[in-house]
Amino acid sequence: MTGRVPMAKFFIITNNELVRDKYSGQYDVEFHAVKYTEILRMVRDYVHAGHKLLTHPLAGSIKPNETPYKTVFLTKAKGTLDSESLRIIEDCIVACRKFGKERFPTMPEAMREDFRYIDCSLTDNAIVSAMQQ
Repeated sequence: MTGRVPMAKFFIITNNELVRDKYSGQYDVEFHAVKYTEILRMVRDYVHAGHKLLTHPLAGSIKPNETPYKTVFLTKAKGTLDSESLRIIEDCIVACRKFGKERFPTMPEAMREDFRYIDCSLTDNAIVSAMQQ
């Protein structure tokens, strides 16, 4: 695929450079070099502004304290506050607090690369369903 896909009704928020580099030419990608939990707070702010979640913020089988990367899809269109999206993102933030501090604050680059790849793979799969929204 080349060029931006004009029909996408979603945008992507991520702290994963691999997702940014792979998709920023095709979709609206908002990249922030912040921690996982900060991405969740940003997503919550978007939900409060009327955007809806299109992907679950805790998708995948990796615990939030084990990976530094998170990518979430939201609707571009804003409406009234979606109570289900708000409940999900609030529950995710609470769940992250329960897991506690990052397990690998000084993670080796090879491990970071693996986690970037896993998050990007989840994103690859989410693109297909998000395009059907």
